[in-house]
Amino acid sequence: MIRLYTTLIRTSSLGIFLSAFFLLSLVTFLPSQAIDETQKLLNRGNEFLDGHHYDKAIDIYNKLLSIDAHHVEALSKGSLAYAKQGYFEGELQKRFYHKSLKMARKAYRLDRNNTWTNHAMAVALGRNMEDDGWKSKINKIKRIKKFNDRTLSLDKTIAGAWFIEGLYQYKLANLNYFKRTIAKTLLGAEEVKSASFRKARKAFSSALVHDEKKAVYYLYLGKVNRKLDQDEIAKEILNSALTLDPSVPGNKDKINECRRIVDRI
Repeated sequence: MIRLYTTLIRTSSLGIFLSAFFLLSLVTFLPSQAIDETQKLLNRGNEFLDGHHYDKAIDIYNKLLSIDAHHVEALSKGSLAYAKQGYFEGELQKRFYHKSLKMARKAYRLDRNNTWTNHAMAVALGRNMEDDGWKSKINKIKRIKKFNDRTLSLDKTIAGAWFIEGLYQYKLANLNYFKRTIAKTLLGAEEVKSASFRKARKAFSSALVHDEKKAVYYLYLGKVNRKLDQDEIAKEILNSALTLDPSVPGNKDKINECRRIVDRI
């Protein structure tokens, strides 16, 4: 059989065609297999991330990146998973946050006009602010704002991006005179002056529209309504948080905080 095949190759154009077809199939089949595998891994990682199983998402994204180290979405969402899981890692927290920033930077270098690379940069920078002084934090906030604005310009359905926008407005509007003066110098007087609790409320509300499962969104929407002297509305929002699933990572503490505020209203 092998001798016959060799003869065909040597003596006929059909043999040349069959050889070429065989080699082409071999070349194209293997990459398509790899693409199928990475897509399956990406889908699975995204399911874990959306389901708040951040540790499992990290494992899957890392497996994908061992196949394709330049996979932009895996880098971006892997960064988000590290940032979110790091919150629960105690002494290892900084290591997770640093890993998050490293992955986000790599993803952003590969594609600066991608929703998830910009969102990952905003989240990772926010997680890596703990040891910064006040002025350094303000400068980093300025960068976070830039990445977050770009995220929302690309996709207005990202709940986390709306929450960052809400925090930006809320924190600036809530500054004391001394810190407000510093912020005006570093961010610009108009930027600080334009920040408001009303803008924060709108952003927190948008976050809730796109993700109703996270207690922290209810918590801050309740807080900002209290700042606007809307205690009854705040109470209704905070009470809604009490019905959420406490097993969702981060929810238990925020639900308890919502309960404490309700008791004080």
